[in-house]
Amino acid sequence: MGIAAPASGEKISMENPRLVVFDIDGTLLPGTSCERMFFKHLVKQKIVGFRNFVNFAVRGIALAPKGKTYIIKANKGYLRGFSPEYMNNIGMEFFKSDIINRISKKGIIRLTEHKNKGDKVVLLSGMPEFLLRNFAEFLGVSEYYGSVMEVNNKKFTGKTIGVFPLAQGKVKIIETGLRQHDLKWGDVTIYADHYLDRFLLQKAGEPTAVNPDDRLKAVAESNNWPIEYFDI
Repeated sequence: MGIAAPASGEKISMENPRLVVFDIDGTLLPGTSCERMFFKHLVKQKIVGFRNFVNFAVRGIALAPKGKTYIIKANKGYLRGFSPEYMNNIGMEFFKSDIINRISKKGIIRLTEHKNKGDKVVLLSGMPEFLLRNFAEFLGVSEYYGSVMEVNNKKFTGKTIGVFPLAQGKVKIIETGLRQHDLKWGDVTIYADHYLDRFLLQKAGEPTAVNPDDRLKAVAESNNWPIEYFDI
């Protein structure tokens, strides 16, 4: 299902029946992509090299029928051959050194307000689960959905399994969460920044375009959705 980590399993109380979904890249992490930064970090530290670039290219060819966006966002070929434990440790140190100070303070305040009201907060992103887990732990969020990496012989294969969190894939993932929590789309609040998130925003009872790109901004304005800006 593309679930990076299971939810607590508890139902949301009738007093606070909202499911609040936060995108990460461009939203809680304004102006950049965590995974893009992570890849550059791996290159700088010489953790990835020529073989990893080849793996990325090969995986890109396999994803080509799905389109350019999938070639870039769903391509985890550079991780092929690394153990989950190794990448998890590198990811945690990278998060502490390069990411924490870039998370939007306004975004943190908004997320905390929802938690304090008793809303069920969910993080949703296409980054690998070992990276997304750091955001969840830092923000105190128990449920998060990211790229679930395929593992074979205790090593990443460079492929993902389940529904990939992109465009309509995000809709499918949240639909699964709604069934789990006995909620409907009208009970959902979404914060997202990208044009491809329009499918998710169109479903939500309370959609908010955050730091929207030009195309999403146009869609938001035509639908009278709130537009907000989360900065660092």
